[in-house]
Amino acid sequence: IAMYASVKNIINKTDEELKELRALKINELNIGIESGMDSVLKYLNKGFTLEEARTQLKRLNAAGIDFSANIIIGSAGMEKSIDNAIASAELLNEVKPYLIFIATMHIDLGSKLYENLNSGVFVENTMGQNIKEEIEFLKHLDLNNTTFFGLHTSNVIPVFGILPKDKETMLEEL
Repeated sequence: IAMYASVKNIINKTDEELKELRALKINELNIGIESGMDSVLKYLNKGFTLEEARTQLKRLNAAGIDFSANIIIGSAGMEKSIDNAIASAELLNEVKPYLIFIATMHIDLGSKLYENLNSGVFVENTMGQNIKEEIEFLKHLDLNNTTFFGLHTSNVIPVFGILPKDKETMLEEL
């Protein structure tokens, strides 16, 4: 049984409860990590820290629960784009998701982030910078048998493959 979950959902479960959920066929949780940078997690109001994410995702591994990690390209803004790519890859290398789902930052009209964009507090990546960020992210991933799902409609260049086998092909496409 696959489902959406948050790091905040995992925190409230004991290790025994996580193992019990796995025994009940709960698996393949889809988790919105969004970034490997604490400042971005705070800015996006995720409700958890980088260390909490790291700890809870490792607890899922220990319980035998597979999870996909959603990462948002452009979530750190223009100034920290490459730092975000590297930090996000480092986190995922450590916690080892079975699937990485990539989407590009989308800012809704009327949102706080939209206000910050208009006031200059947040500077959005260009399309080219989003592609460069995704390339850096992919370059820094060191995972085995992990699906890289970059087919979301928000992505400028759709890529899909299994790491590490398809890494070079995806980098060439990007």
